[in-house]
Amino acid sequence: MITVTSPANARILVIGNDNLTDAVIQNLRSKGVNVITLMNDEGSRKASHSEHFVKKDALEHIAADVEYFKSFSLVLALNQPRELELALSDARWPMGEMQSSKFVSLPMDLLPWTYAKRLEIAAVIEQEFPLELEDNKHFRAYLAAGRAFAEFQKSQGTWPTAEVADKVQALAAKAVPEASADVVGAYINQMCNAGLGSVPETIELLARLISTDAMKLITGSGHPINNVNVEEAIIIATTTYDM
Repeated sequence: MITVTSPANARILVIGNDNLTDAVIQNLRSKGVNVITLMNDEGSRKASHSEHFVKKDALEHIAADVEYFKSFSLVLALNQPRELELALSDARWPMGEMQSSKFVSLPMDLLPWTYAKRLEIAAVIEQEFPLELEDNKHFRAYLAAGRAFAEFQKSQGTWPTAEVADKVQALAAKAVPEASADVVGAYINQMCNAGLGSVPETIELLARLISTDAMKLITGSGHPINNVNVEEAIIIATTTYDM
């Protein structure tokens, strides 16, 4: 269940321990939400949100104290195994439990992959990454590189590597010719060498989309976009963005 409330009264549990977790937490806290983090591993990584975390095995924690997980307005499990997702589902939406008007269950009428959904994704990206801000000065170049990277994969059926970076560069020049070639090239080289997920803008883009959905869920202010492929989001942005 999801508790519909105001951001100031919401409590969100975020399960994860990676860069995406950090970015989502930062975005939610910037919106005034109280976030608790459950770091679901025994690694030594020092998270930036360490003053608000609980370090336990999440599956064992669910089995030992299911009420803890039911006490939050919303639970986000980031890059977690399916076993944990299913355990969370069983904990927060037990079969046969009556729902009061204070709660809403997981929406079954999530937006399908339609033109309206594409426009919503584009609107979120434009709102979250306004190009006139200095912090986003390279975002256009990132989108150009990401689109070329994704289009190569769609046409060739395999992700590009360093050996074909020049072909990805050529695609980028056609897709968004206004973007800075040098900066686009640097992004493409990083993507081809280490993958799309290695680029900080990819993490931040995913975090903003996740945080936007989370805010819609806890405030009851609209349908979550849900299940957005980051490559598709980049293509949508370069199609509708004022590039």
